[in-house]
Amino acid sequence: MKNGIRVKMSNKDTLDVVGVICLDKLGRVLLVEGRCGKWSFPKGRRKELETPHQGALREALEEAGIDLKNTPIQAKIQLRYGTYYIYTFGKSGDEIRLDKPMTPEEISSVSWVTADALLRLEKNADLRVYTNQRG
Repeated sequence: MKNGIRVKMSNKDTLDVVGVICLDKLGRVLLVEGRCGKWSFPKGRRKELETPHQGALREALEEAGIDLKNTPIQAKIQLRYGTYYIYTFGKSGDEIRLDKPMTPEEISSVSWVTADALLRLEKNADLRVYTNQRG
């Protein structure tokens, strides 16, 4: 709400949110827990002059501590509020190096989450859409 008026996000705003969906060989997904207590994919707004993919890579490194610049993209999907690049790994998430998040003021936790555990988490809108699509 802005000045008592409900404001709808424009398509431009939606397209400026970019992130990554990382899946390990066990089917777990890499998620970050925000300070508000909701879990999400590593994501955020891209910066001026960044391509959507460059913004997604930066957000992955800043929020989850994962460097994906030499990892091939498997797919790209549009969810409710953002564009996400999907990465799959032929090894367990426990074998994938995750550095400490660079944004501790935004992120309280980073974890590889199973499908069962995912159902019990407090999720942001895009993670809810993704979870519902996967069934």
